[in-house]
Amino acid sequence: MKYATKKINEINDFLCLGYYFKKDGIDFIDQEDIDLNSSLFLIQSLYQTIENSGSYLRKKSKGTYRTAVNKAADFFPADFLFTSLTDAHILKLRDSLVV
Repeated sequence: MKYATKKINEINDFLCLGYYFKKDGIDFIDQEDIDLNSSLFLIQSLYQTIENSGSYLRKKSKGTYRTAVNKAADFFPADFLFTSLTDAHILKLRDSLVV
């Protein structure tokens, strides 16, 4: 909670200085900025995202995210492609976590 409060205060300071949140959505990445050699397997991609997070994720947060991915890894096969993910998969995963 202390970490969140610190970040909220930092954001509020920026807002008081006149900074604002963009309203027109996400800037899309140019094709040349995309690593086309990265894996499209869901679980492998999620683990890689955590590892590539650098310093913007706290060490404890990385562990929390790994735990969540471990639970998803119990549900999805290792060769499940990100592009195959559907709403039905998400709902079934959610239901498997609740039971």
